[in-house]
Amino acid sequence: MKNKFNRIQFRNRQRQRISRRTVIIVSAFSFLLISGGLFTFFNLTQPQTALAVYVSGDYRSKITGNWGTIGTWERFDGISWVAAPATPTDTVGNVYITSPNVVTIAANVSIDQVIVDAGATLVNASGKVVTIKNGGGTDMDVSGIFKNAGTVTIIAGAAIAFQSTGKYQHNFTTTAGTIPAATWVSGSTCEIIGYTSNSSAPTGMQAFSNFTWNCPSQASDINLNGTLTTVNGDF
Repeated sequence: MKNKFNRIQFRNRQRQRISRRTVIIVSAFSFLLISGGLFTFFNLTQPQTALAVYVSGDYRSKITGNWGTIGTWERFDGISWVAAPATPTDTVGNVYITSPNVVTIAANVSIDQVIVDAGATLVNASGKVVTIKNGGGTDMDVSGIFKNAGTVTIIAGAAIAFQSTGKYQHNFTTTAGTIPAATWVSGSTCEIIGYTSNSSAPTGMQAFSNFTWNCPSQASDINLNGTLTTVNGDF
């Protein structure tokens, strides 16, 4: 009887140990599942660049508005996004144009480390000068739209890149304008959209991925004179 009782006690202790192990394993799995779900939600449902790593001094647009209006922006203080104390210049950290915002450059400005998210638009208004300074990495990285009706000055060493979802819109009307030199990733698009009475080809032609001519109000023929030679995607 004593041996039988000891065997029963041993089996009970074994069941208790297995039960505790099961609780621990289930709890750990549940924690990982919930953590992973929260991580995915907060990184993939936010309007800014997915999985972006922000540092103190970064800026991002919080509404549609002018670049030169403080209320358009907020700044990262190392912990959270707060009201911007000033508008961004080429001396701040990264500057994110976040979807679905449209930010318009209505006065001359120097910029650096600008990221235009997919679904967002950066507009350079007619007659305005945007100077791209040379910083670390790509100085203007476009996954959304860069709509240009002014002048883009690229300082030596600076770089513009249009990513696979990125689009450049050449929005000139009565003058030809210049397409800024850039890297055109497969899937990116250069689109001519504004011409009315202009009769000259734009300068700055280069090797594009996709190229679209979309000027329904164009009043005269424009001869490209062999300047458009390479379209690697759709024409």
